[in-house]
Amino acid sequence: MCQELILSWEDVKTKQWFPIGRLLKEQDVYSFSYVNGVNQAKEKGFTSLASMPDFNQKYYYDDIFPLFKNRILNKSRPDREEFLSWLNINPDNSGFKELAKTGGLKATDNLFLFPMPVKKTTNTS
Repeated sequence: MCQELILSWEDVKTKQWFPIGRLLKEQDVYSFSYVNGVNQAKEKGFTSLASMPDFNQKYYYDDIFPLFKNRILNKSRPDREEFLSWLNINPDNSGFKELAKTGGLKATDNLFLFPMPVKKTTNTS
């Protein structure tokens, strides 16, 4: 099963958000690649993610990339289980789902993750 999140970046001057990348999870492999929205973000001052400097490369990692893992509540936190329960997430392999529900928002930067919108199909039979 493939799971996908969109990474967006905010231009703090204009408060505009730009989709800049895709984070995919396919079984136990993670990948990140930039999307076309990064071109508009570059015009507003976005330079790149430090650990992923090439806009034309697809990056792979066996775990959640450190940039995103840093946005997940630490497993040693005593309130983690309660937090995951509040989000209605099973604690086993919960990192990607936690990012999808919380957006991985941090007060220290202007990045935000959200689930890839899925087009609903209607059955007209």
